[in-house]
Amino acid sequence: MLNHLMSYSYYYDYGYDDYSSSYSSAGAGLAIGVILLIWLFTVLGVYLLTAIPMYKIFKKAGKKGWEAFVPIYNLVVELQIVNINPIWILLVLVPGVGSLCMTAINIFAAIRLCKGFGKDTGFIVGYVLLTLIFQFILAFDSSTWDASRIDMNSLSFLNKDKAPAPAAANGAPEQPTAAANATTTPEDPWVSGNDQPQA
Repeated sequence: MLNHLMSYSYYYDYGYDDYSSSYSSAGAGLAIGVILLIWLFTVLGVYLLTAIPMYKIFKKAGKKGWEAFVPIYNLVVELQIVNINPIWILLVLVPGVGSLCMTAINIFAAIRLCKGFGKDTGFIVGYVLLTLIFQFILAFDSSTWDASRIDMNSLSFLNKDKAPAPAAANGAPEQPTAAANATTTPEDPWVSGNDQPQA
């Protein structure tokens, strides 16, 4: 009889422990699922929050707005806007220095982007330090895009396309002179403006 009671107690305890163990596993799984779901919605919300101003910035710069919502491709488009070769994105794959190189390229792209919209140095510093806030300002203000405001000759090795020739001192591009285009020699009387041949 005593053996029977002891075995009954053993099975009862074992069954109780098994029930509590499965209950704990189900509770832990549910908690992890809820945490992952919250994390997913947070990441998605932050991504959309950053894509909305880029949508407007892309449209102001003459690109398609939907490109701002495609991961990685939106960075390619941003670099194309500011004439930086997107091949530089591959630097992120370099162990140890990849993230540092990409940070430098992002800062350089931000400088060119702000200059293209006619922003001053103070705005550029704000854009680099508080990117999301200044992206919203840039997206919804009245500024317009003009690529000619960007100095494409600074760090030109990053450029996608060849940088334009430097402008003349007065700000206008240098125009070839008539003498440079002339195929005759200066002794020719027709070049000097004298219509009559000289004797």
